[in-house]
Amino acid sequence: MINILITSIGCAPASIIARTLQKENKYNIIGIDIQDECVGNFITNLYIKCPKLYDDNYWDFIEELILKNKINYVFVTNNIEILNWSKKKYFLIKKYNCEVFLNDEEIINICDNKMNTYKWCIEHNIKIPQIVSLDYRPCIIKPLSGCGASNIEILKTNI
Repeated sequence: MINILITSIGCAPASIIARTLQKENKYNIIGIDIQDECVGNFITNLYIKCPKLYDDNYWDFIEELILKNKINYVFVTNNIEILNWSKKKYFLIKKYNCEVFLNDEEIINICDNKMNTYKWCIEHNIKIPQIVSLDYRPCIIKPLSGCGASNIEILKTNI
């Protein structure tokens, strides 16, 4: 049996991964989340409440979990976690033979910041919308990181 750890099992992407893998009936799915109860209680073979990412004992908890449950693969499903896990992925492969399905830190740093993505696209001759002055209206202001329509501001009239 292949043992798979899915982080943030309470979120929608994690739920989809778990439900898809369960259909194959050849995976032992272990889900972790910071909540006492979440959807992970019902869609995994084993649900474990875990410390928060920035708690001092988070990585000790993860390593013990990987070792105890002989985890073969990890799906990291929360944007807040990806950079930290990407920094640990080669360590986890080397020490535990546990592969983390995640881009490398360099790629994440490009993709998780809109300005870095913009610069990368320009450097690689990929046509993208131009960044304009705030004097140019209407325009949309978006935070450098994040997704969807969270924290955007629409400027409709001139200053």
